[in-house]
Amino acid sequence: MQIEFREIVQSEYGAPEKVLRITSRQLKSEELGPNDVLVKVSARPVHPGDIQILSALPQGGPVVPIPEGALRIPGFEGIGTIVRLGKNPEAVKRFRVGQRVAFFPAMGSWAEYVVVRYDALLLIPDEIPDQIAAQMLINTITASGP
Repeated sequence: MQIEFREIVQSEYGAPEKVLRITSRQLKSEELGPNDVLVKVSARPVHPGDIQILSALPQGGPVVPIPEGALRIPGFEGIGTIVRLGKNPEAVKRFRVGQRVAFFPAMGSWAEYVVVRYDALLLIPDEIPDQIAAQMLINTITASGP
C-alpha cells in the first residue's frame, strides 16, 4: 500500500514564514510498525510550542539538529480517521479502520497522514467537531497551566 500525500516541512530552523514549505511524498506500507496506526489527519492545532520549536526559541527546549538534506515535519497532535492498523493485538482490539481519533504525541502531524502509536490515540464521538477535538489533549494542559 502506497499513499501520496502533502506535508508541511522545514529544512532549517527560523521564522515560520521563512522556513516552512509544502511538499509531497509517498508513504510505504512498511513504514507502519506493529504498534502503529495510520491516521488521515482532518485537523491539527498550531500550538505555541510548535512555533517555539520550529523557530528554535529557547522556550521550545533543546534544538535537535535537522541533518543536511533532511526535512522535519512540525506538529505533535490533531484529529483524524484511522486508515490502517498495525498488527498489535491490543491495538486491533481497541480500534478499527474508520474510527475518529485524537492523538498526542505524534511527530509530524502537519501532514495529511501521520503514523501514531496506538496508545497515543483517544476515540472521539461524532458530536465533537474536529476543531475542538484537535485541541483536546495538549492544548487543555497548556490552558490550565500558570
